[in-house]
Amino acid sequence: MLYSESVIIERLTKKLLALGYDVYSNFKYMGLEFDVMAIEPSKELQRPLVHIFEVKVRAKSRIIDQIEKRLELADYLYVVVPYRLYPWILKKINNLVGVVIYKNDELFVFKTPIFIGNGHRLLTQITSR
Repeated sequence: MLYSESVIIERLTKKLLALGYDVYSNFKYMGLEFDVMAIEPSKELQRPLVHIFEVKVRAKSRIIDQIEKRLELADYLYVVVPYRLYPWILKKINNLVGVVIYKNDELFVFKTPIFIGNGHRLLTQITSR
């Protein structure tokens, strides 16, 4: 089955909006483009949480470089892939990164991310513009 990044991004955006997040798709910041960035209100922290989602439909090694750059700006980082790619991506990613599987037009959190805590860097830059 062929998958389209734009279709997955659209489905993910709708799901996150329904959960009450502020969502930005194809968000550009300092030469980087985030497929989806979601801002979650937080009661525990004095600021919102930044979730970054990188969507991939083909196995490409450049995802590793993209992920490393996004680790510096996220509180939670996820890779979103079609079901057939999850074994490949699990071998490639940092253990901090979560994995969301896309299958049959549904999204499933396969691996929960670990809190990174770098979202304040992105929030500071965005709000100072």
